[in-house]
Amino acid sequence: MGAYRWLTKVGLFLAVLIGLRYLSVIFDSFGGSDPTSQLGFIGHASSALSETRSMIVGAMEGEAMKYLILVLIEVVIFHFVRRTLMIVTGDEIDTSFKTFWKAQRRMIGVVIFSFVMELVWKVIIGVVFWPFGLDTSKQVMLFLVSSFYLGFAIVDNYNEIYHMTIKQSAKYAWQYAGVTLIVGLIMYLLMYIPVVGPIIGPCFAAVIAALSLHFLTTVDQNMEWVFAESDDEPDTIAS
Repeated sequence: MGAYRWLTKVGLFLAVLIGLRYLSVIFDSFGGSDPTSQLGFIGHASSALSETRSMIVGAMEGEAMKYLILVLIEVVIFHFVRRTLMIVTGDEIDTSFKTFWKAQRRMIGVVIFSFVMELVWKVIIGVVFWPFGLDTSKQVMLFLVSSFYLGFAIVDNYNEIYHMTIKQSAKYAWQYAGVTLIVGLIMYLLMYIPVVGPIIGPCFAAVIAALSLHFLTTVDQNMEWVFAESDDEPDTIAS
């Protein structure tokens, strides 16, 4: 990390501050109650709408904090993914500042994509589960969705090395959804550790993503299908 020492110190310091804020947002989302919940069907509907609105607002703030951490410490994720691959393959991989800056810009696009997709799926899940009152099942599904898209933001750092666009990267992540989900779960849980979580989470997740996908790529020995549908697409797609 010597080549990025100054940026790493700033990024990790901000990650700690934002991580603490992220925790407070999550904890606050479990508090409070709506007195209209005791007013029959109308009160129940009003309570449900209020809960949905609070969930969306809370999710937007909480998830924004989570993804902002990823943007701030992309330098760590970038380094750990590429260094891991250099160790296991013996090949030299470009880690120049120019390449990192390109990866940093791409990470912003990836987190926007993940943020939007996560909110869309959370709204869909909230609408589907609301009539049945399956709160536990709903919370599990919401957690899995959050974990998957958090994992995708990490996995994309590996996919970028193979020059996939963000669209192709998402396609590849769905192909190995189990790996993407597990990486996200590890990242999500470690980020709950006060202060150090937002730092060690991306490190572990980046290494696990690189090792797992390298193994799967070695076994499959075929990535051509990822690029097959993009032959006629313009080169201006985010990369």
